Amino acid sequence: RGIVNIHNVRKIAEIPFPFPYTQMLTLMLLFQTLLTPTLTAALASSPVWASILTFIVVEAFWCMNYIASEIEQPFGEDMNDLPIPDMLRDMNRSLLTLLRPEVKTPPDYTLDTGSMKPTRSMTITCMDAQYT
Repeated sequence: RGIVNIHNVRKIAEIPFPFPYTQMLTLMLLFQTLLTPTLTAALASSPVWASILTFIVVEAFWCMNYIASEIEQPFGEDMNDLPIPDMLRDMNRSLLTLLRPEVKTPPDYTLDTGSMKPTRSMTITCMDAQYT
């Protein structure tokens, strides 16, 4: 599944988010930013509550928009981007481990049949397998 995951990452990196969709979201957020204070001023019992509710609602939606724009492009040099150099070093370390001679051959086991107990399911278990 390695090559499939590489192609999925390339899709994220190379296919941009549709610009008209982003424009429409920004326009709707601006409309919401202008409309929310008017509605809360008309519906809230005091100006303090209207201000608090307006701030919370507008700030929450704009924060979600900025978080989405950060998630949209996870590859780069920003503070919130994926640590690609660290991930690459870890993958290279794992690949180098696979090239070591002792990893290329499976270990030999010795089975001490005296320490085995019979079981009802007719399976044989190895209690004290040791490398030779």
